[in-house]
Amino acid sequence: FWRLYWNDAPGATLSCDGETFSLEPEQVVILPPYSFFSTQLVRPVNHFFIHFMTGPRFADLERRVALLPVPEMLHTIIRSDDPAERLFALLFEVLAELPRRRNAAERESMDPRIQKAISRLDSLPRNLCTNGKIARELCMGVSNYAHLFRKCVGVTPLQYLNRSQMDRARMLLRSSERSIGEIAQELGFANRYHFSAVFSRCNGISPAAYRR
Repeated sequence: FWRLYWNDAPGATLSCDGETFSLEPEQVVILPPYSFFSTQLVRPVNHFFIHFMTGPRFADLERRVALLPVPEMLHTIIRSDDPAERLFALLFEVLAELPRRRNAAERESMDPRIQKAISRLDSLPRNLCTNGKIARELCMGVSNYAHLFRKCVGVTPLQYLNRSQMDRARMLLRSSERSIGEIAQELGFANRYHFSAVFSRCNGISPAAYRR
């Protein structure tokens, strides 16, 4: 998911990729998918957020944190009794302001082999997503696949897989009644203990505590 965050007053910071950003009332913060981030709050504030997905029309957006001026529509939504119909318009306005990939290295990130690899990592169980198996599907050597993936995406295949699966795990923990063992099995982990260890390392909290 992409994330849009806005606070109505100073008092919070967000850290991502070695940078720290202040959440100020004059701007919205946009986080791309699979971002590892932490937040710090020094005083109570009202917080507005949307988690959303994008389609092919926005496939060439730069995958980095962006700070944008607050659209006037956001204040209209907050004041509205029925904001749902304006949310899509707000998101389109924000996405239109995000920078697009421009240089050759970024265009190379759209390599069709890596697109296929990402699709597999996003949909298959973990045990079917080893570098060797994905590389064979792409007719590539393992080291060449790992090198090209990191060059295009900015992280290793395993780091991407962990981020993708943790997004899916958090969704399942929030929205389903499946046991932690069932979720671990669905995602392709060897057992619930391996899943819990990876989840805790990536999220700073155990699956059981996250669900509570």
